[in-house]
Amino acid sequence: MILGSNVHGVADAVHVSVFPAALQTILLIILLVATAVWIGGWFSLIVIARSTTATLEPTARVAFFRHFGRVYGTVSTTALFIALAAGLVLLIGMPWTALSTWLVIVSLVLLAALGAGVLQARRLTRQRHRLVSSPEDAALAARIATGSRRAIVLRASLGVISILILVLGVLRMT
Repeated sequence: MILGSNVHGVADAVHVSVFPAALQTILLIILLVATAVWIGGWFSLIVIARSTTATLEPTARVAFFRHFGRVYGTVSTTALFIALAAGLVLLIGMPWTALSTWLVIVSLVLLAALGAGVLQARRLTRQRHRLVSSPEDAALAARIATGSRRAIVLRASLGVISILILVLGVLRMT
């Protein structure tokens, strides 16, 4: 068993890990890289969405996001699952605390919100595709506008929850 240390460099029982230091280091590196891809992807998505709105015609924007959504979804979701798995393994290797429980709960909330976000994004993409074919459909345009505002709130929530998990994870590891 390897003793960890708290923020003051003092070994304590809360930071004891059942893993050898090398394995713990590898898991931390995997966790950090996967987290960087996941959270960095969310920030990139904001820039991409704003840029495509400003520069692409609606038809091109719908086509872009249909393709981008599949690729981005695969990369980011894989990174998220890798990060969550590495984090869970690290948590299991340490004594369980209330903070450990909160990390699991908030991670499950993130997964549920992500599932809702995927469904919402697919629905909006289909609606936007229909609107390109029927630009005079005011009711559809209104539904898209409402759905888009909700999507912004949901995406922001995913980002906030992700940052919360990061903060909780750092607090748990220190």
